[in-house]
Amino acid sequence: MVEKVYTLVVLLQTNIITAEEYNASLDELFLENLDNKLLLELQCFSKNINDTRSIITEYIYQNNYVLDYNVFGRALFKNLSELYKSNVRHVHRFRLRRNRMSIEKFARKMHRVWNFLPGEIQSVEPFWALSYAYNLLYCGEKQTRQLYERAFSYDWNTEIARPIE
Repeated sequence: MVEKVYTLVVLLQTNIITAEEYNASLDELFLENLDNKLLLELQCFSKNINDTRSIITEYIYQNNYVLDYNVFGRALFKNLSELYKSNVRHVHRFRLRRNRMSIEKFARKMHRVWNFLPGEIQSVEPFWALSYAYNLLYCGEKQTRQLYERAFSYDWNTEIARPIE
């Protein structure tokens, strides 16, 4: 559950979701876990993203909580994949499907997400792709899309601690 909240915080910090979407998701989590002290504190005292981040960090520190990066990654990449599939322009048989975001804008957002990740997972597959794909744009859009699609299809049932070689 902490991993889901942490995912929401990263998405909010990077403007992938709005404060309203964050609050609605937090409400859902709270209603599913009415006895959870962290969610209660976030509901009552979280006025802005900095308060939220402080509350979560303090909770993790005080409880010696270790984030499960598989759970966090699964939640984060599910949201990022949905954003990619629904908002990034694709070329299909000479017709441009017009959506709200170019691959360049999406890559900038993903690089920003990468900057908000805990340092110990920034160079671990598939998280590193969020940064590397941004740099890969200079080689071509096709390679960038392939890297994102590979990252979004990551098997979260595998062990996550695989640094890039």
